[in-house]
Amino acid sequence: MGTPCLASALPGVRWVAQTFASVHLAELEWADEVWAELIREMSNHKVTDDERAASRARFETSAFGMATAEREYAKLWGVDAV
Repeated sequence: MGTPCLASALPGVRWVAQTFASVHLAELEWADEVWAELIREMSNHKVTDDERAASRARFETSAFGMATAEREYAKLWGVDAV
């Protein structure tokens, strides 16, 4: 949690980036040098324990958390969530 990620600015990735500050977006048409500079900048940032804890908390309450997954699978299969 909290590990920096540089990804193409595709719609699905943009959606994920709204939840996780560690997801950084780059446009496909940007020069390789721009991508490389972004990676260099990201690698200079050392993620703190507090940042990791905050990211973990965001994950658990997001669309990716276990409670959400359980609820959505229960709806999908027409059963009661545990």
